[in-house]
Amino acid sequence: MHTDTPDTSGFNVTETSDPKAQRGISALDSTGELLLALVSAGRPLSLRDLAAAADMPAAKAFPHLVSLLKVGLLSRDDAGYFNAGPLSMELGLIALQRMSPIRDAEREIVALAAESGMSVAVAILGPLGPTVIRFEESARPQHVSLRVGTYPSA
Repeated sequence: MHTDTPDTSGFNVTETSDPKAQRGISALDSTGELLLALVSAGRPLSLRDLAAAADMPAAKAFPHLVSLLKVGLLSRDDAGYFNAGPLSMELGLIALQRMSPIRDAEREIVALAAESGMSVAVAILGPLGPTVIRFEESARPQHVSLRVGTYPSA
């Protein structure tokens, strides 16, 4: 049986009771709970608040947090609050570099045009204003002067 628990960062954490599922390391699962709690909070947290948000005693959370500090996934300010560290920032930037919102939206663009019977244009903000970067024409003839690369005149 699988249950997906969405977190606030857009990723899904999958829990499984399938006996053939891959075996993980329970200590890393606890560490992951701390990271998810920090992400869900959206702000730096104290040891007490972070442990409570992860539903674990502070004495259990602290060694995990020390390891996360050592590898750079977390940082800790002078007041003792935990936040994303330099390695977290680098991982986030790598994830952003690998994203392709237009590629990911392609199916939706095609489906919207097919379902509505209308042409669909996608535009992004360019140096001259909104610029069409994707255009899916409808199946029926339409008089449209919109094409990829066009932008509205001022």
